[in-house]
Amino acid sequence: MARGISLASQLLFAAFFIIHTADADIKLKMSGSPLQIAFSENVALECLLLDYSGSLDSETLGVLWKFGEADIISYAAGRFNKHWDNVDMSKEDLLRKNMTLHLRNVSVWHEGTYTCKVFIVPAHKVSGSITLIISARPFVTVSSPESVEVGREASLLCKVNGYYGSDIQIQWIRVKNDRTEFISANVCQGRPVVNLDGRYNVSVEAVVEPVQEDIGSQYACLVKHRSFSPNYIEKANFTVKEQKDDTSAHIVIGIVIGCLITLILSVIFYVYYRGFYEVPPKLSEIIKPPIVLHNVPVTLICPINFFKPRGITVSWCKKSKEGQVMEIVKLHRHTVLSEEIAENAQRKYEHSVDEIGFPDATYSMNSKLLFKPTIEEDDDFEYCCKVMHMSLREPLEIKVQLDIKVRPVIGDIICNTVNPELGKPLELMCKIHSFYPQPITVKWLKATEVLPESKIWNTYDYEDKMKYEVCSQYSLAPTLEDEKKKFVCRVEHESLSQPMQQEYTLPSLAIAPEVGTIWCSSSEPEVGRDLTLSCAVEKYFPRQIQVEWYRGHTRIDKEHVCNVERFEHRAFYMTSSVTIKPTRDDHCTEFRIEVCHSTISTKPIAQTFILKFPGLPNFLPFCLDPLQPVYGQPLALKCSVEGFDSKEFEVSWVQDGEELTKGVQNSGPFNTPVGYKIESVLNIMVTARNFEKEIIFKVHNNCTKQTFQHRLMLPLSAVSPEISEITLSKDVPRLGEITLSCTARGFSPGNIKVLWSRGWTDCRSSDFTQNLVLEENGLYSLTTELVTLLVKEDVQYSCEICHHQTKTVQARKYIVKCS
Repeated sequence: MARGISLASQLLFAAFFIIHTADADIKLKMSGSPLQIAFSENVALECLLLDYSGSLDSETLGVLWKFGEADIISYAAGRFNKHWDNVDMSKEDLLRKNMTLHLRNVSVWHEGTYTCKVFIVPAHKVSGSITLIISARPFVTVSSPESVEVGREASLLCKVNGYYGSDIQIQWIRVKNDRTEFISANVCQGRPVVNLDGRYNVSVEAVVEPVQEDIGSQYACLVKHRSFSPNYIEKANFTVKEQKDDTSAHIVIGIVIGCLITLILSVIFYVYYRGFYEVPPKLSEIIKPPIVLHNVPVTLICPINFFKPRGITVSWCKKSKEGQVMEIVKLHRHTVLSEEIAENAQRKYEHSVDEIGFPDATYSMNSKLLFKPTIEEDDDFEYCCKVMHMSLREPLEIKVQLDIKVRPVIGDIICNTVNPELGKPLELMCKIHSFYPQPITVKWLKATEVLPESKIWNTYDYEDKMKYEVCSQYSLAPTLEDEKKKFVCRVEHESLSQPMQQEYTLPSLAIAPEVGTIWCSSSEPEVGRDLTLSCAVEKYFPRQIQVEWYRGHTRIDKEHVCNVERFEHRAFYMTSSVTIKPTRDDHCTEFRIEVCHSTISTKPIAQTFILKFPGLPNFLPFCLDPLQPVYGQPLALKCSVEGFDSKEFEVSWVQDGEELTKGVQNSGPFNTPVGYKIESVLNIMVTARNFEKEIIFKVHNNCTKQTFQHRLMLPLSAVSPEISEITLSKDVPRLGEITLSCTARGFSPGNIKVLWSRGWTDCRSSDFTQNLVLEENGLYSLTTELVTLLVKEDVQYSCEICHHQTKTVQARKYIVKCS
């Protein structure tokens, strides 16, 4: 394993090899094999886990992609380990059973068999393979003389550059009157030459001697390769002409011939010298790929045709946007074959030539410049090939301008919610980055339907000074018709031969439950007689739902709850009921149902019901001032009760079994249409002692000797402590003892645990003291002191304080140095 893999990762891979056989209960869905892809494109090797019903956990899931016997990328214990730079996987997709491998900018070296291995500790293992075939489409150029007379020879040259795989057929054909004839005689095919990037170049030359019947024929180069469908044909700009009649119709008088012999011989010598001994070269357009990519090898080819003699000088240079010219390479070739001098001024470039000699003693050659272009050094630069020959007074030159591009990288489509809801707006976001130049087209589709641009927002930004990125968002309110539909983000850019895209399948839509009001089985509840409270929970999906019933702040056991569920019209419906035998203390008690649909939200939906017995006094709801109690601040609790037949009743406030007499103000009783009424106000200072403690408002009827209660728990939040540093007492040590102290301040409630330790040994609880104090701010503080012996070496002491309610653990350390 690579350096940096965690112990957990190594254990998972060890478990993978312990599982000897594949699990027949789970399967992998792989991309169709063989999978064909174009050179330098991006490809996704699909690997989907099927027939596995459980949920995936990053701690027990392992994925390994291999190329042949070599590891490419692995995932274990929640971490990735990449051996190739141009591969990616999505952790979110892995946990959704999608182990697809994304391979960027494929080259010929990526052709072969890929294996996806998936293991789920402790007992599941499965693997699948895909064969990837890389094809590079060749660039075909032909060169030939413009015309030839019947009976004379002509050379036709077909150049096929930058192709892969190696299996290719190249033939010259003659076409006349829709009849095609293959040229097989005098055809010479060179040996393929391999570029640095693994692609091939090859040339095929045909020497033809047209006859009278070939007048009007067209000549073309036919290329058969797996990247072409149908076969590719490149026509030659070449015509066959009638043979000129050079014979004279009259007999020239001998004496005239004799006089002109000298002149004719001079002319013949001159024509031979100029027309046959020195033939100036012809330059064709520089051949370049249709798309030139940043930091991807490219070959510029300058065809130099039909020159004589062989000696020639070829140079390459480039011109910047500011007009600065820099020479790249210069080749001096003399007439003697062995004499050739190359001057290479720039290490970035490699130069080579292909040369062919013809029967008429002329030569043709291709000057090839191989390099890796970059945006910074080559974009919008002009490359020039200059040729000098003894038949020329001035050099010939041909120019080409490079427009460097960077293909975009498209990320996964991300939904802003994990569980989309029916009819609730959501956003799909896709980030496209690392492209150049800036113009780019982003379209969103649902399956094959192009979605309206009015719901698409594109935000552009610079990734760096030469590359761009765009974040594209599509908003929708999903309907039932959108379920399981594929939403596609399609990107079109001038660096792409065809659009690239990313897909997102909308999962089953969740529906939030509708919780109705609680109803009672009896309009006149009675003490001691069974009573059923019911509530309808309607139109929710998926089925996972939690229903809890509460009496006041106490949860009612499941054995008293009955849930009846049904499914119709793609949603679930439930009627939840609880059966109780109420007591007199349940009068004016709040019964509450809480429904939690965790797929949508962890916050429950609640409905309440106040149980009241006819003929008994009625408690009005508690009033708090302020509405939200604050530690260390005063609070007024007000409660009213009405419906008594006489004035003979008393009220009181109780907490923790102790009657609260301080701060109580009573008003009444008053005679009202529903009976006598009394109002009582309790004024208290809110402290941590009130946390999760019930305050009871009691009413005692002196006539009937009945007591009624109304309960309230203050809505107070737990507060974690602030821990001081450990301090050493400045008092003079007694009998070699020292005292260490630490203070925790401002916490609620007061249940706190203290642990002192010396080095790796915990101290006994009897070795230290704890003093819990309620401060003026209404919160607790605690000071703990440890008395220990002074030793003759440095010792580290630590104090660990755990607050149970807030689930916080804090530690402080102190080193006692030997003096």
